[in-house]
Amino acid sequence: MIRKSTVTLENYWVIFVVYSSARIAEKHKRFRALFKLFKTFGAEGVVIVNNAADDDAVKIEEFFADYPADRVTGTNQNAEFSGWVEGLTYLRENRKIDESTSFILLNDTVFSHYPLYLSSVVKYLQAAAQLRQLPVPVIGGSLHKMAQRECTILGMNLPSFVATAIFMVNASAANLLVDQCQKVFGECKNVSTWQADSYSLLKQFYNESGAYYVGSWLFSGGWYNSSSFEAFNKDLLRLKLTAIMCEHSISARILASQGELLDYEEAAPSKGLLSTLRQFTLSQVRAIHKYRNQ
Repeated sequence: MIRKSTVTLENYWVIFVVYSSARIAEKHKRFRALFKLFKTFGAEGVVIVNNAADDDAVKIEEFFADYPADRVTGTNQNAEFSGWVEGLTYLRENRKIDESTSFILLNDTVFSHYPLYLSSVVKYLQAAAQLRQLPVPVIGGSLHKMAQRECTILGMNLPSFVATAIFMVNASAANLLVDQCQKVFGECKNVSTWQADSYSLLKQFYNESGAYYVGSWLFSGGWYNSSSFEAFNKDLLRLKLTAIMCEHSISARILASQGELLDYEEAAPSKGLLSTLRQFTLSQVRAIHKYRNQ
């Protein structure tokens, strides 16, 4: 049984972007426990952004039919990031949102592509209570340092970024998130029509170090469902690159606005998400060398 901590969050909303009824069904007990945790830790409510299509969307609605959540039909135009933007927009228009409101954002890969343990979530929620006390834009989650020095994205320094399987932002950071995502959506709108090699493509957005870093795992098998540039379905490539650039540039924009990136997983157990990401970082360093030598 999960006991309520003496440290609870107040005035925060959860925005959950979901694609796959199969993922939900496979991990249904964990998802039920996760949503119970949100309730235990004082969530004002949950917004489920359904990015699935056709029968999958119906099955997802059936799974959450007895859960008291707000529901938004997502466009899936820009994967999970358009879902989070649509969820934040919905809350602004339909719920009482002010500068003291915080948001936990996640998608349905947290128990499949990422081995997230509920014990890590408890520690994460306890640590996130400090978010409301900080007067600057803050994003918190699993902090991931760039493997290369002096990386930039869209002209902004990118020393590190917060991974976005599950993360949290305060109100001012949420505003920056929406604005930055809209900029990235515009930048990546026509990527399916670009005729370039992988390095030239990435150099339109990153400096040399950043382009090598991203290319090493986007085009060398390090990113989920990735492939070589030549074999990449261009519509899928646009979604992948949009997601990567949103993840990176949100953190860069918050830093450029004198904000904070907080690592809420540093106290997680050895089998938690941070440990996995550290192993992932090591694999990226190796992949960078492979990519540069191609």
